[in-house]
Amino acid sequence: MAVTPNLPLLLLATSLLLAAAPLPSAAEKFVVGDKKNWAPNVNYTTWPDQYHFHVGDWLQFNYAKGMYDVVQVANQTAYDKCDPSNPLVSYDRGRGFVFQLNYTGRYYFICSRGYCWSGMKVTVLVE
Repeated sequence: MAVTPNLPLLLLATSLLLAAAPLPSAAEKFVVGDKKNWAPNVNYTTWPDQYHFHVGDWLQFNYAKGMYDVVQVANQTAYDKCDPSNPLVSYDRGRGFVFQLNYTGRYYFICSRGYCWSGMKVTVLVE
């Protein structure tokens, strides 16, 4: 004799499994420095502490055209030394730059136009 599954019970179990499954989160865009943007005299050391960054999120750097740039450097040493000599990404056109965080780990960004030494640099950790 063939066993007939109990359809209502099967539908209930499937619904419960789907409800418990995590939904993919939508990517977020973070303006670096918030309303102060990417500029000197902003505390970028504490700025990332208020956010959680995930793969797929975006960093938006807004800055004064012709005055500043955004350089992604490879590691903590280049970041600490404000050394843009081997950039992973360098952008200085227009009034801003949008960068997608596409892997987990730490990202390092500096301004290479002399402002890094006054604190115009930021590092974010992507979970």
